[in-house]
Amino acid sequence: MLSALPGFGHPGLARASTERQRNTRNRHKCRFCIEYLQKCRFCSIHRRWNGTMVRMSTPIEQGYAAGRARREKIIGVATELFGRVGFNGATMLEVAQECGISRAGLSHHFPTKESLLEAVLETRDKEDYERFRRNGSAAADGLGVLRGMVDLAEHNTAVPGIIGLYAVLSAEAGSAEHPAHDYFVQRYERIRRGTARALEGARSAGHLAADTDVDETAIELTALMDGLQVQWLLDPNSVDMPTAIRRRIEEVLTVPLFAELVAE
Repeated sequence: MLSALPGFGHPGLARASTERQRNTRNRHKCRFCIEYLQKCRFCSIHRRWNGTMVRMSTPIEQGYAAGRARREKIIGVATELFGRVGFNGATMLEVAQECGISRAGLSHHFPTKESLLEAVLETRDKEDYERFRRNGSAAADGLGVLRGMVDLAEHNTAVPGIIGLYAVLSAEAGSAEHPAHDYFVQRYERIRRGTARALEGARSAGHLAADTDVDETAIELTALMDGLQVQWLLDPNSVDMPTAIRRRIEEVLTVPLFAELVAE
């Protein structure tokens, strides 16, 4: 695959493939030239040309892309499998079979089941972080974080496998010997702390009811989220997660949680 970078020209890139391969042997450490498999006569001054430098997709880069895609597939399969049978019930051989690769191929990406579990949890955390960020979690009034909780509850209704994963793993991780034990201890502590900080921000902005205990409310909202998820897994038609969490949050606020939507 070729991609053009405007503003650069480079001698010799239009030559035949065989000549380019021969020039590959002359690669050096010029930060421009080494990417283009050419030895540049102008690398000492990094001269800018008026033409177009055409970047070649190298076999190494193609290999990296394939490796990333394979890794993402493994994480997706493991997420579904851990959510269905739990970490303790799943085996690396099952993950490999569902991915259509060998056990050795799986070990190339994840040498142990614990390292695979870590990748699964890390991937979910990154996705959640982005969801909160899009809701304005950096705002000082704390409402972005609280909106993010409602948005997350809405999103979770579309990914039952993720809900199952956390429900099963958090129960298993009650044992101090479980590889995810420390992760869940730290996760709940982080969620409670972040929620309390958001509520404090809402209080400073004049958006929080005067009699609200932010620490107790943070614990309550965290428990409510988890409890709703388990109930929804058991009976999705009877439990409306986003509505329930939004209602409880707005009970402690003096302004609508989605004020800009109300204004429109």
